[in-house]
Amino acid sequence: MFAHGLARALARTGRRVDEVSLAWPGQEPVVAERDPDVGRLLLDLGVTSMTKRSIAAQLEHFAECTGPWVEELGASQVLYSHYWLSGAYWALAREEFPRLARVHWAHSFHSLGRVRTRFADDPDAAFRIGWEERTIAEADAIIVNSEAEAADLRNLYEAVPRRLTIVPGGCSTSPWNRPRGDELRRRLGLGDAAIVLYVGRLEARKGYRIFLEVARALRDDARFTFVLVGGRAILPYEDRGRREAEAFIARERLENVALLPAVPHAELPAIYRSADAIVLPSLYEPFGLTAIEAQASGCIPIASAVGGLTATVADGRTGFLTEPDAAAIAERLTWLADDPVLQARLREEGVRWATERFSWDRLAPRYLAALRPIRERALTGPAGAQ
Repeated sequence: MFAHGLARALARTGRRVDEVSLAWPGQEPVVAERDPDVGRLLLDLGVTSMTKRSIAAQLEHFAECTGPWVEELGASQVLYSHYWLSGAYWALAREEFPRLARVHWAHSFHSLGRVRTRFADDPDAAFRIGWEERTIAEADAIIVNSEAEAADLRNLYEAVPRRLTIVPGGCSTSPWNRPRGDELRRRLGLGDAAIVLYVGRLEARKGYRIFLEVARALRDDARFTFVLVGGRAILPYEDRGRREAEAFIARERLENVALLPAVPHAELPAIYRSADAIVLPSLYEPFGLTAIEAQASGCIPIASAVGGLTATVADGRTGFLTEPDAAAIAERLTWLADDPVLQARLREEGVRWATERFSWDRLAPRYLAALRPIRERALTGPAGAQ
């Protein structure tokens, strides 16, 4: 969603933009454009499995198979890669095909291996960190979403500060900023209690267990109903997380909690607009897109004061920042329940904050400015960033 949202916004500035990605197993190498302004090139590099580990294991093979697209990719003025696997692939492709090394390169990481290892075991962390270090050394510019991420790159990776540019990620706010609805109440047959939401991956660093502990702390408060949305069965760790959540709810006899499986992104606006608050109890969060989308929908965030969430939630103005602690989060929820005037103010400010600061169309000029030191002529003509 990050890459496509940014690509469409850059294209609306009059630049030519193409998205480049790996073809899934069985997918045709080139498919029709998804957007009239944004081209899409799928590279058929022999992918057999789309897991992170399988892609990482075949990076050198993928780079070697880039040959048929060297002319097209080499004609780009700027190549913008996102996530460490994309950076690793492009570093190898540049090494394999010198023409590609002449394309100026910007990169953003989304998350960082050295930070993730503080919160989750990762047997492949050393491999990932090695590629992150190489990307930092070779890319012409690194774009980060927050000052917290910039500090991590400076302190943990010794990244050169002058090559770091802070530009937050964004979202397409139009699907979110609409009148509130009752999607969750209808779907789950809920009563009039305030709906408190969790949306996200069911992994420990996202804090879904803390969310369940909040529900347990407020189990006797009839003003609240808790809805957890997440858990993709195709991912083993999320399937395990969902089973753990179900076991916790059953063991604690939490009748105030409803579970929904992960839903397509297109369904989230209606879900956010039907919830009163969303809990984001992450232990590590490099950005916080969910917080932006929720605020754009009039859903009040109560988020951990960590990483990018400190930049995407305005504490006391659009929501609350707190420790990733069940008691602290439950306290904020009771404050809200006791103050309908505060609720209305936070919702109104949240919609304005998300729309004015984080819509892709408002952010596109800042991304263009971040790319400008790379190659001025890439930004002054009709041909733009790829």
